[in-house]
Amino acid sequence: MLKIIACDDDVAFLDRLHRMIDRWSTETGTAVDVALVTRGEDLLARHAASRADIILLDMIMPLVNGMDTARELRQHDPHVPIIFLTSSPEFALESYEVRTFWYLLKPLDEVRFHAVLDSWYE
Repeated sequence: MLKIIACDDDVAFLDRLHRMIDRWSTETGTAVDVALVTRGEDLLARHAASRADIILLDMIMPLVNGMDTARELRQHDPHVPIIFLTSSPEFALESYEVRTFWYLLKPLDEVRFHAVLDSWYE
């Protein structure tokens, strides 16, 4: 089973994202376990408790932003793929500092999102 942790402070976006992941799971026949969290601290705790296979992370969040969360994550797990899902294109270059797998802009195009998941999961 593929474990995914998605972190975004926008609960409505997380709900839409979860539906997109469910459709991808159905289309590919891939069993997924999706954990949805709204804070970077929660992502780090969840990942420490049960390692994810892939992380979906927003960049702009209150308290601890996505880059700081990714930097902290990299101190404990240098290999887990991170896909940033954000409305902020200006952090794309900086995201390479944490070896991001992909950087997708919101509003999220489902076909493109599925293609990125496919390219990672192949």
